[in-house]
Amino acid sequence: MGRSIQGALSYNERKVTKGDAELLLAHGFPCDAHSLGFTAKLSRFSSLNELRPKVKTNTLHLSLNFPPEEKLSETQMITIAKDYMERIGFGGQPFLVYRHKDTRHPHLHIVTNTIRENGEAIPLHNLGKDKSEPARKAIEEDYALISAESRKARSCLPTSAFSLPPVNYGDEEVKHTITNILTNVIALYKFTSLEELNVILRQSNMVADRGSVNSRLYQTGGLVYSILDPDGERIGRSIKASDIYGFPSSPTLKFLQRKFAANAVKKAAVKEKTKELVQRALTASTTAPQFAHRLGNMGLQLHFDQDRLGVIKKIYFVDHLRKATYDHLELDIQLNAIYTLRAAQVQTGLPHEPRPATTARRTSPEPAILQFGTHSTHLLMHSLFGQQGTPGPAGDPPKKKKKKRRPPL
Repeated sequence: MGRSIQGALSYNERKVTKGDAELLLAHGFPCDAHSLGFTAKLSRFSSLNELRPKVKTNTLHLSLNFPPEEKLSETQMITIAKDYMERIGFGGQPFLVYRHKDTRHPHLHIVTNTIRENGEAIPLHNLGKDKSEPARKAIEEDYALISAESRKARSCLPTSAFSLPPVNYGDEEVKHTITNILTNVIALYKFTSLEELNVILRQSNMVADRGSVNSRLYQTGGLVYSILDPDGERIGRSIKASDIYGFPSSPTLKFLQRKFAANAVKKAAVKEKTKELVQRALTASTTAPQFAHRLGNMGLQLHFDQDRLGVIKKIYFVDHLRKATYDHLELDIQLNAIYTLRAAQVQTGLPHEPRPATTARRTSPEPAILQFGTHSTHLLMHSLFGQQGTPGPAGDPPKKKKKKRRPPL
């Protein structure tokens, strides 16, 4: 659900231009699909949306996914798409059906609008639960398709941030990739602050940024999403939260703050299990690599929060099985306990423990423990788990660069 019919349409049309998709059906348009240009497609939707300009969420961008084993003809896909749209109450709307070819599994994208010919807005509240889910189950049965439930039962682990592709600066579809990651993270994970959300997003080279305290962005309650380079630094142009489609409301700060309150209760419900796993891993480990490796096997990931001098303020634990993020204080973990493990590693000389699960990309040959973290904590991991120095921040704080004096004009 979004506010930009042009954005949803442009995304699919670019795929067609690149050869990664094809337009299968133009339902409710005055001529054949292959005779329609971009302007004609956009005008059809825009003319309806203009009937109710006060309705901001006027776009629906759907995706119907099938397992790789499902072999469907073009005709079957068109029939299923039309049946699905009828069942969810959009059969009378103009819509475009695209078949995408850029993944191993067959899938369709459907673009439509939410304003009818008479100017009425189609209600979207609980569309997924009340309309889409029953439609999906009925279609699976009517067309003898592989059911989603059977696929879920075969899955070993639920969807997690580990499976989300990292965003790479320069990709043509950066905005769409960011939208996909946000959709999964916001829908699945229990975070209660912007800091906790960023702990998860950083694994995919992303960050949500309010700007500096004195900035106009911060003062007006704005929010942007930025891409990070391998060193955790922002790179390229940031994308405003209000420009991202795919949510009942754009993922703005106000939207997220409502999620924070609801997630607090959900986090509390699964906290004890996460705490038990972390304590178990800590008790059974004698070195830092062992601790990290045990956490990885349990579906947990580490993230460190430090100040500008490199002093660790918090350690976060992301539980990808229960989809929740906690800091060390919430789980009654002492920082000294982690430092003790690091000291034991230095004394015993055991930097080459089995490599834990990670999303960070390798940039140089280093002990496996350094790769258990995120790009934003890469240097901190080196100082905390490296073979030299003392527990905690290693060495002196970085020296400030001297400013070069400009010659007089």
